[in-house]
Amino acid sequence: MITRILLAVDDSPAAMAAARHAIELAACLGARLHVVTVLSDHPLSDLVTRVASRPGVHERRDQAAGALLDHVVRLARVSEVDADARLLEGDVAHRILAEARSTHADLIVVGTSEGLDRSTSAHILEFAGQPVLIVPPEVR
Repeated sequence: MITRILLAVDDSPAAMAAARHAIELAACLGARLHVVTVLSDHPLSDLVTRVASRPGVHERRDQAAGALLDHVVRLARVSEVDADARLLEGDVAHRILAEARSTHADLIVVGTSEGLDRSTSAHILEFAGQPVLIVPPEVR
């Protein structure tokens, strides 16, 4: 039985499609939703900070990620789904898998996107200890 769903999101349309599917599934099953986003671009942020005249790249990146998580949690709560969120840092696949293990997730839901490349999704599929649902972007 699925009682805990781990939803990994970024700011892509595919991730928002995955969020809608995960919320709908959690609502149907009465499952709890644990939403994560993984920041893995510290070297890029450091480079941008060095070459740009504006400081605070890390803080703005963290604020944007936090706003994304808050948005998905609000969407879940509108659907009466119990949800929480966590901001993670590091290698995307490894952090998603570690979070799934530590939260005892019964299902991992991710969207396909530029941020979640094929090697990342393949790694998650290969090493996950639970089913993985990979949601494509919605075509409009």
